[in-house]
Amino acid sequence: MAANGGTHIVVANEPRSYRESLAGVLRVERPHDAVTVCDPAHLPELGPLDIVVCSQLPAGVAERAGGWLVLRRDGGVARSSVPDVEAMAYRPGLHAVLAAIERIAAAVAQLR
Repeated sequence: MAANGGTHIVVANEPRSYRESLAGVLRVERPHDAVTVCDPAHLPELGPLDIVVCSQLPAGVAERAGGWLVLRRDGGVARSSVPDVEAMAYRPGLHAVLAAIERIAAAVAQLR
């Protein structure tokens, strides 16, 4: 959980330029949340997580994260910890990713 009560979102997808860009957009679109950029190789080292956005879900991360989102190579939604988000997988683009993160954040908030 973010210090201000928002959600902590860890962005750990590849390539790095997309990771940095997505984190920048999330900071603007979700100012109440904490957004951290992480190299995917370091993701398994992190402790409990609210939401992880990644290209590949490393072993053990799903169990430590409140929710997760795996992106396709083109940046679209591939898989998610929230089943109805997976239906969004065929919607490409940033809006689909932001909508998926919103649904995951809502699910994570219900678990608190």
